[in-house]
Amino acid sequence: MMPAPLSDAFVLQGGLRRGRALIEAAGRKATDDAPLAWFRMEPDGDSPGAAMTLRIWPGDITVEIGRVDFHGRWVNWKGWI
Repeated sequence: MMPAPLSDAFVLQGGLRRGRALIEAAGRKATDDAPLAWFRMEPDGDSPGAAMTLRIWPGDITVEIGRVDFHGRWVNWKGWI
């Protein structure tokens, strides 16, 4: 894969910030009757693979639920608790 030009990287970062802001705004409106969960798989500097996290509202709780290979070859579930 070819790296994106620098200007594309700035556009992408702006889109990521806007997307995150939209999800967090929806999270602030979440209730027990209408909860919101945000599943993420992202590199975190640890090895192997990427962290899998679940951020849950109301309460704004983030739980690390496991690690995963970047290409889906393996998943190491820690579980919910």
